[in-house]
Amino acid sequence: MIRAKLNSLGRVERKVIYIEKEKSWCKKILEVSTNLSLFAIIKLIEIQIIRLPPNIQYIKVYAKLLMSNNIFLLIRTPHLSYKIQQKKWFKELESISVFVPIFKIEDISGWIFNRAAKKHQISLDINAISILKQCYEGNLIALDQALANLKLIYPNNTFLKAQDILNTITDYSRFNVIDLLDACILGDTKRCIHIIQVLQISEFDVSIILWNLISELRILLSAGSKKLKHKLALQRLSIYSIHNMLLFAQKLDNAIKNEDNIPIWVSLTNLALMLAGV
Repeated sequence: MIRAKLNSLGRVERKVIYIEKEKSWCKKILEVSTNLSLFAIIKLIEIQIIRLPPNIQYIKVYAKLLMSNNIFLLIRTPHLSYKIQQKKWFKELESISVFVPIFKIEDISGWIFNRAAKKHQISLDINAISILKQCYEGNLIALDQALANLKLIYPNNTFLKAQDILNTITDYSRFNVIDLLDACILGDTKRCIHIIQVLQISEFDVSIILWNLISELRILLSAGSKKLKHKLALQRLSIYSIHNMLLFAQKLDNAIKNEDNIPIWVSLTNLALMLAGV
């Protein structure tokens, strides 16, 4: 994702340095930084640390040296313990960079439990946590969205068990965009959220979902459908609101085509809920 973003900004020259036991790795970083092509708009030095060397703290010095408008330093390391993260050198490095911890799937149970309780006011039993962990494979953003959806689906249930989770995710193969459109037109918000969550888990193409939502909005706008569900939807929705939804959909379409960094699934959920009358 980081490299894709840099590539969108212009010609990128990428150099990769692998560090395991090499004693002169600091010198190697400096050599690479001074030998990059003059024709590259952006220079990316990617340091992959296989095993943390004893002088890892000196990396902050070279991070500062490499700070410029067209040089980016990407450092990948093995797991950094809490003790290491409290070191002075780490704090200094973190202050001039972005630290992105990536959890192993077996390490995120505590994160799920705390996130559900503190942010979403949901308690999960151990089996429910296990199911979420396996379904989302460490994707914290998708996990957080799933927890938010669970709160919407079960607003009056603060303690969820495995079966509650299974009820929302196990039938993903049976859902498609037509099911979503029906739920939207009928104003079934709970089902809308459920189907979108399921489509997201199955990595359904967002462009196809958006195209179908736009088509449904145009049908409503033309008032050409004689189907009862469309007539009922028009009693719930105004022409003005449908116009606004189409404008929102157009912006979302542009964002997808331009690969803008926006929460696509959140936006699709919002559009579907607007169509459902929320």
